[in-house]
Amino acid sequence: MVANIPPTKLKLELDPGAERALLREHPGEIGTSKLLMVPPSLIHIIPDFNLRVRETEKYKRRIQSIANSIQSEGFYQHEPVTCYIGKDEDDADTLWLTDGHCRMAALALLEATEGAEVPVRIPVMVVPKSSNQADLTVAMYKTGEPLTTYEMALGVVRLEKLGLTDEEIARRIDVSKRYLADLRSLLVVPTKIRNLLAADLVSATLVLQEVRERGPKEAAGVLAEAAKAVEGTGKRATKKDVQRAANGHEGGESEPGVPHEVKPGTYKLDFAATAGTEVPVTQIDLFAKLFGGDWYEHTTIGQVRMTSDIKIKMTVTRKLPEGLEEPKANEVPVPTDEERAEAAGL
Repeated sequence: MVANIPPTKLKLELDPGAERALLREHPGEIGTSKLLMVPPSLIHIIPDFNLRVRETEKYKRRIQSIANSIQSEGFYQHEPVTCYIGKDEDDADTLWLTDGHCRMAALALLEATEGAEVPVRIPVMVVPKSSNQADLTVAMYKTGEPLTTYEMALGVVRLEKLGLTDEEIARRIDVSKRYLADLRSLLVVPTKIRNLLAADLVSATLVLQEVRERGPKEAAGVLAEAAKAVEGTGKRATKKDVQRAANGHEGGESEPGVPHEVKPGTYKLDFAATAGTEVPVTQIDLFAKLFGGDWYEHTTIGQVRMTSDIKIKMTVTRKLPEGLEEPKANEVPVPTDEERAEAAGL
């Protein structure tokens, strides 16, 4: 299959037409929307409405980039901010910003910059009067720069508190119910981890993986150490950074083909549950680490819900491979191919 790659050389003949003529040629077919040209000072920010985590280095770079664009290209008239017309505390009709927070922040940056030119008026599209808070919140998932996973999680809880069901939230922000559970999990991890997520120093995927493997307390420590290695670089910590932090020195990777998780001993697993049953993660943790699978979903940190009927009963005996030192007590054995096959048949 050959990808359809856009050409690098393209010349368009742009022959301007007239909007009124277009409307006359298609009577009753084309509708019009009301676009206002408004001084930025008349647009009010709704306190705490914006889901974006601000003051991170990534956020600051984006605002500066938008400000530079406005200076060189002007404020694009075909990309209006959106506002809701509502009453203020004095019962006066007021424009409340619902989308375009980064552009408004860029305008504020220009206003504070000596010699910068600030647009006198910017385009504003008014949202329907019938819009409610849930509608305006969902819109933040659909427009502009994509929300980070952590910002999405903040919005999920907000929508939940507005009375939306899991089915409604998953459908409206276009995610699976399992992913919805993962998003909720991000908000119940230790504060230290949430701060790392907010600062964009770690990914949500890495956080969930480490919390499930190590537990919240230990994960908070190693993630914080791993984040130090990337702080100021504009990058996120990776699994390798976490492994180095856990080992307490640079490098720290195992030799090729030698897993970290090998631990001698005998492990007995005896677990049964029906779909929908919610249990502590400790009841299935060892088997999940050994064999994986999609037979459960995380609800909150420390709890899982079965997505199918499951029955596990097995005994695994592991011997320490020759030449390896005794690993840490919390490490997990890696099953052989024979053990995997045996478990799959249970």
